[in-house]
Amino acid sequence: MKYTTEKKDFEIEYSHIAKTNGHSTPAFSLKVTRPFEIETKFLSSQLSYDMRDGEKIEGIQFSKFSDLAKKLKSKKSVLFSLPQDALDYIRNTSEEIIANIEKEAQAQKVKKWYWAIGGDTHKLYVSADVDTEFRPDIKEIEETIERNKRSIIDELTEKSTHSKRETGLYAPAGWFEISDNDLMEIYNSIVAQKEEKREEKETERNAIMEKAVQTGEKQVLSKTHDECNDPDESCDIDEIVEYAMPDGTTKVVRHHTW
Repeated sequence: MKYTTEKKDFEIEYSHIAKTNGHSTPAFSLKVTRPFEIETKFLSSQLSYDMRDGEKIEGIQFSKFSDLAKKLKSKKSVLFSLPQDALDYIRNTSEEIIANIEKEAQAQKVKKWYWAIGGDTHKLYVSADVDTEFRPDIKEIEETIERNKRSIIDELTEKSTHSKRETGLYAPAGWFEISDNDLMEIYNSIVAQKEEKREEKETERNAIMEKAVQTGEKQVLSKTHDECNDPDESCDIDEIVEYAMPDGTTKVVRHHTW
């Protein structure tokens, strides 16, 4: 796309998708022919603005180490101002490209998963064979498996085989791989057990609430501890008690301990 303003002529075209800190960011090419000549690239995330004499000026923020700053012999970052149609082109193109990437990501099906035990942390690391940047559903599965290492490691090991996968992770035993079907069986089992425990707790809680109503006396629903919230009290830990009240409500009371 070619643009002409009172002070400059330039072209902006979409270039490619760049990965910055694990995030997909559209990159564009910039070719300036007036008042100087230069060809360079920038990321959509570099769009910024500055206030000049009370006016908001929008454009591309180039660092002081960029080719553009060097071209202008600037020791500071440079804001290359853009007209509104150029800003719209960059933003609209970026949104469209990211939307397409998200759509493609949703269509990807996991075939297998990889996992390893960190040699320093002894933590379980799990990853699917697809990019999870736009797949929170897959990230949730990975995190659930990782959190439940102790209860599922034997079954996970039994259903896995050694993998040739190599990463920067220090894993003395190397990486393993497991089919999507086998890992989902483990995951679904974890979810089912958690749901069962949640229902048990809810049933127990409802019973305590009902007892408070029937007896007319408050009942303890739960007890936790927290740091003392009163500097005038000579205690370190407070006991937080949640009560079921006779009127069907709940009440939380903080007790200082000495």
